[in-house]
Amino acid sequence: MAKSNWSLKNHGVIGGASLCRNDVLTDGIGCLISSMGEGQMLTIHSPVSVFQHRERPHIPMLDFKILRSEENSKLLAACLAERVAAGSLPKGVLLETERSYHYYGFGLLTEKEWRRFMAESLVYTPAGAHLVDCRWVGWRLLYGAAALRLNEKNPGLGVPTVICEIPER
Repeated sequence: MAKSNWSLKNHGVIGGASLCRNDVLTDGIGCLISSMGEGQMLTIHSPVSVFQHRERPHIPMLDFKILRSEENSKLLAACLAERVAAGSLPKGVLLETERSYHYYGFGLLTEKEWRRFMAESLVYTPAGAHLVDCRWVGWRLLYGAAALRLNEKNPGLGVPTVICEIPER
């Protein structure tokens, strides 16, 4: 069973716990979000605990800096699909956030693979543009784990929503 860490942040107060796969599949995340107060944020962290694994693999995830638009949604989906086809990215999903996008991969990466994945995202510049939030990637590499928000940041602006699956070609 894989477990992922989550943390509840509220103006500098941090708490956390682990959810097992069954908790996630039976709306454990939804229950956590519905019990949260205003100003609290739920984040998922990339390292997961997998039974009988010495090393903690990572969920591949990225935070993009480009603004939301129909054109940018198509651009990101095409770029991610290209990286999946090239084998440098596992298939996954693209989510739309309040202002931008997140990516979550379906496969798990070793520590070495995760660091390479994160580093490659810094140098991947289709049409000369940085799509990822380079500061976010830098901080995640320094911290040794990625983390992305699962609930709405500002009341009324909505939660990150899956807009497309990035399949293997």
